[in-house]
Amino acid sequence: MMIIYFIAFYLVITLIVTAFATGKRISFANAFTYSFFMTPFVGLLAVLKSEKKVKITHYVTRYSCPRCNAKFTSETEYCPSCLEEGVKVKPQQMEIRMAG
Repeated sequence: MMIIYFIAFYLVITLIVTAFATGKRISFANAFTYSFFMTPFVGLLAVLKSEKKVKITHYVTRYSCPRCNAKFTSETEYCPSCLEEGVKVKPQQMEIRMAG
């Protein structure tokens, strides 16, 4: 009877350690495997050693013409569309936030 309590306690501790993996780079399956097969203490060390998940965010620079509202990615001195019509308009820089 005592072995059943020990197994239940071991599984509960394993699941608690695995729950600490949320928001870390270590996966749920790896955290559970380390905790279950190599003791919850080793699993806890693996989870604590793992880095936090990184949310990659970068900015894309785009340009927009205030006159014709044309959008383009390359930097130019004047809007190419307006320049064809003979009008020199400087494009405005826009930053678009992209998450990846």
